[in-house]
Amino acid sequence: MKRISSILFALALVLGLGLVATMPVVAAAIRNVPGTYSTIQAAIDAASSGDTINVAAGTYVEDLFIHPDKAGLELKGAGAAATTIKGTTVGVPGVPNINVHADGVKIHGFTIETADCAGGGWVAGLILNGVDVEIYDNHFKVVSSVATDGGAAIQTWRSENVALQNLQFGFDPARDSDVSGLKIYDNEFTGVGLGWYHPIWVNRDEGVGLAAISGNIMHGPVWCGIGTERSNTLIENNLMDTNCIYAGRFGISVHDYNDRYQEDVAVTGNTVSNFARGIDIGGGSQSVNNVSVTCNTVEDNDTGILVRSSADGVVINNNNVEDNTTWGVNNMHSAMLDATDNWWGDDSGPYHATLNPTGAGDPVSDNVGFTPWIDKSVVTATATGTASFATSDGNVVGLTAVSTPGSPPVEFPHGMFSFTICCLNPGDTVTLNVTLPAPVPVGTKWYKYNGGAWDPLPIGDDDGDNFITVTLRDDVLPDDEDTVPGQITDQGGPGEPGAVGWETYPVNKVRVFLPWIALFAAIAAGVSLLVLRHRRTTT
Repeated sequence: MKRISSILFALALVLGLGLVATMPVVAAAIRNVPGTYSTIQAAIDAASSGDTINVAAGTYVEDLFIHPDKAGLELKGAGAAATTIKGTTVGVPGVPNINVHADGVKIHGFTIETADCAGGGWVAGLILNGVDVEIYDNHFKVVSSVATDGGAAIQTWRSENVALQNLQFGFDPARDSDVSGLKIYDNEFTGVGLGWYHPIWVNRDEGVGLAAISGNIMHGPVWCGIGTERSNTLIENNLMDTNCIYAGRFGISVHDYNDRYQEDVAVTGNTVSNFARGIDIGGGSQSVNNVSVTCNTVEDNDTGILVRSSADGVVINNNNVEDNTTWGVNNMHSAMLDATDNWWGDDSGPYHATLNPTGAGDPVSDNVGFTPWIDKSVVTATATGTASFATSDGNVVGLTAVSTPGSPPVEFPHGMFSFTICCLNPGDTVTLNVTLPAPVPVGTKWYKYNGGAWDPLPIGDDDGDNFITVTLRDDVLPDDEDTVPGQITDQGGPGEPGAVGWETYPVNKVRVFLPWIALFAAIAAGVSLLVLRHRRTTT
């Protein structure tokens, strides 16, 4: 009986699993505009969560609203050069042309152009409120026919701001704002007409997950490039080489606005030029804490980096700060600011009337700790003299002469070197310029040592003198031994050619043949044993 019950249970289980497996799965739909729907909003209204809306090339003059029940909706244009969404609401403060209030929405492949901001002063191209929203590969244009008016390209929702309560859609403005997981990347921003515009502003919200703004390009005239009032924000690898038409405005603002305590913001790998203040940290009545400013190029501004009295725990390292008119770094806080390991535009370091009066680089204020600073031409002592290193991009840091590991494949008359090239964009290719104490013969290669393997890289300027170049690429082996994007770590040196034999043949090539050598040796040994056994049995 027990056996029969077990068999019946097993059959029921198999049948149940079979029924589950054969139940129809509702797949996400693909909706086409204008093929099936005449407008984008009509397709949005008909869509379910997870659907994709493909928008063909053309110009669509309409305002859009994505309701919270449209989670995971993907709005996909035919490319920014081909598909344009043009807003219709003119001069109404706080009314956006596209309003997103759903989680997991993706918008890409469009030119998104605001209506004329004249008279309204703050028309937004795109308002966001939802977790895990992605905005990428778009071209935003903010239009104003009046020089004193402008608007935002992208702004996150802030429920307590009456100007952003977009009531014409019948939406409850009291809904908490949460942009955790927000990603705004690889977009282009342009101001059109006479006015100013604000590319990206991340308002304070209730979410705690990371918001990331990366790889965007901005053209002027700009009021403020990227601003955040939010904790846990990453501002990375954006290009803001533009003109700021309003005095006192900034390229990047980390701002404790509306009495909001803010912390854990990273500003890294950006290029910020031609602003009154390149990077502005603090300024409200609360405080900003734990802000890291690393590997940025901050140049041709009035003040490169401003740290206000409300900002604590700010670290400014490994940046290129140069050709800023009034200050390279101005610290308004009474506490000492860590601004070490930066390039200040000259090997003599930043100018400070007391601490470094001979410095020819950008000026720094009091309470700025700038020693040590980065030299563009880095030198180190070797057994044969002094070697100098410079790079076409980024900064060489931590250069030291190191001993050659055991069993080198060639001669290393100048020894080997360990160093890092930082402040690169991920995937960058750089040229390392090395001046050695003495000439190296033609045919010399740059040998990298990594985990027992020797990998030769060709050198440029291979003409027998003491100057060589080496091309290195981030995140590519054997060029880069590190996994940190935007940073190349090297341990290598110039190895002179010699007679190629077992004692000098590159180890990494020898390793390829070792398994075959072992296989043939094993076969030969096996054959020998069979022959020997055969002889014994016949005798």
